[in-house]
Amino acid sequence: QPVYEEVRRFFELSVRPAIELKGKKHTVQPFEVLSEREVPMVDLPPFVGREAEWQLIQSTLKQAVQQKTLKALFVRGAAGVGKSRLVWELREWVRRVPELYRVDVIHYDHSERLPSHGLNTMIRGRFQLPLELSEEAILERLSKNITVEHPLAHNGRGPLAVEFFAFVLGIMHTDFQIQSMDGLAKWQNAFLEIKSWMESHAAQEPWILVLEDVQKGDADTLAFFEWAMQVKWNAPVLVVLTLREEDFTPASYWFNPISRWLQGGQAEEIRLREIPPAVLIAMPGGATKG
Repeated sequence: QPVYEEVRRFFELSVRPAIELKGKKHTVQPFEVLSEREVPMVDLPPFVGREAEWQLIQSTLKQAVQQKTLKALFVRGAAGVGKSRLVWELREWVRRVPELYRVDVIHYDHSERLPSHGLNTMIRGRFQLPLELSEEAILERLSKNITVEHPLAHNGRGPLAVEFFAFVLGIMHTDFQIQSMDGLAKWQNAFLEIKSWMESHAAQEPWILVLEDVQKGDADTLAFFEWAMQVKWNAPVLVVLTLREEDFTPASYWFNPISRWLQGGQAEEIRLREIPPAVLIAMPGGATKG
């Protein structure tokens, strides 16, 4: 973590999916250097003034754990108001507590680099599938890792699970068993496979999945969550979605569904606003915004 904090002072970083290493209590969070900052960052200010928001994050996670179910939380606000800081504090909290959590942070890229695709990025990260791999290499690595990464894919189900994960990654071969299914059936069964995979891990370590800047989110990942909101889950998963208010328009795939989820009580919401200067000054040390 000290290395990450020092590097981020001078470079823009993108957090990649966590990696589990033998002998380590917690997962290791890799990051990618995107570009050099024009002006280095000063040290992070104290995390103050967000007590109510932090409490909602904690209570939503607690509900997911106690009820062994999927819970969704939206964090929305203008650029620079503190959305990423909340996510950072959540990851720091996970690192400090004795309980184990499985954490993935997916940032929808502002560039045109591929894949700008939530499910794709999560699968690639967990199965260690870098973008430069060929389709053949991806299938080989999926087949090699499937029984370890997806313990429920046993009793001959491994090859079928590999095909569904490959399908989500945009790979479809004529010799696949799932080739005979229509498009809807492929996606529905792929969603079931992803849910089974997530539950197998979340039953041991609650899964926290963060998607940042979801206003740029893809339609396939949205379709998964539309489906996931309607089915029963048997393990704790907390999904935190951040969105930039000024960019969140009806043109976004996620605009109408998010409104519907909130109106139907299927998700919690945090609307971040600037902390008034008078409040900041009154805080210990006259802290700046968090």
